[in-house]
Amino acid sequence: MNEQPLISVIVPVYNVEQSLDRCVRSIVAQTYRHLEIILVDDGSPDDCPRLCDAWAGQDDRIRVIHKLNGGLSDARNAGLDAMRGDFVAFVDSDDYVEPDYVNRLYAGISDAEMSVCAIICEDPRGKTRQGSEPITDERIAVSSEEYLRRALLDWRLVVAWNKLYAASIWNQLRFPVGRIHEDEYVLHQVVDQCMSINVLPDELYHYVSTDNSITHSGFSIRNLDRLEALARRLEYCISKNYRQCAALTFDKFIEDLDFASGVDWSDRKIHARLGEIFRQLRHVPLSAGAFLSSKRRMQFLGLWFAPFLTEWMLKKAKHL
Repeated sequence: MNEQPLISVIVPVYNVEQSLDRCVRSIVAQTYRHLEIILVDDGSPDDCPRLCDAWAGQDDRIRVIHKLNGGLSDARNAGLDAMRGDFVAFVDSDDYVEPDYVNRLYAGISDAEMSVCAIICEDPRGKTRQGSEPITDERIAVSSEEYLRRALLDWRLVVAWNKLYAASIWNQLRFPVGRIHEDEYVLHQVVDQCMSINVLPDELYHYVSTDNSITHSGFSIRNLDRLEALARRLEYCISKNYRQCAALTFDKFIEDLDFASGVDWSDRKIHARLGEIFRQLRHVPLSAGAFLSSKRRMQFLGLWFAPFLTEWMLKKAKHL
């Protein structure tokens, strides 16, 4: 076992006492044995702190971090700060994994910097949901640019879990604290450090969702975070001359902005948050227009120079 590289598995834990044992049991039972399992108790108000400590008493590969509540990103970052592995994977504490999850991801990473597996989407009763379709028909190696393009079309390529990373990717990188859609923020920074990424057809990760839909069904001020993440990714794509990725990223930005029309833009907090997002968009050089269709170019320039007026005009055009 000690000849194998050490793989860190980071599990953020908050208010999941009903599902935590199932999650940790699935990790402890991995066929790949040389693990360090880091349970990050993010100030959980239920019985999770005790359950974490009980698991640590049963398996010396388990380490527990107890911390004040700081949210998912902060919990993952605490795990990253503490990890010692050569590779790292994330598992959310209301999900669980197949016994060969780590082994097959490790076998699949080969000479790449990241490997990605397919997932099984299910409800709390174990009923399969939409999203369990194949992620690829066969193992493929893709470049960073191609991966970003595919990720704009498949949310399973965006999320932090269902992946094995070379630990070096996270040497200087952390999740943004206080934001949701935190995976969207770091995605381009992760793939920027990858020469190659291997995508596997294996269904190894069980994503358990209690929502009626795995896609967003409404919009609130917190959902606006993804707009900021997309603006940052657009800037990155332009800097790398990823023409198709840039066009698709701006398409997604406009799509999310359309969803955002469902919130009250006159609300002071929402207006201020949108102002921050539009200022972030202005970090994207005007030369980005050359990467876009004529229609999108006009929308980009409008949002760059007069965002609130342009969005008002887009709303009016939609209603007409």
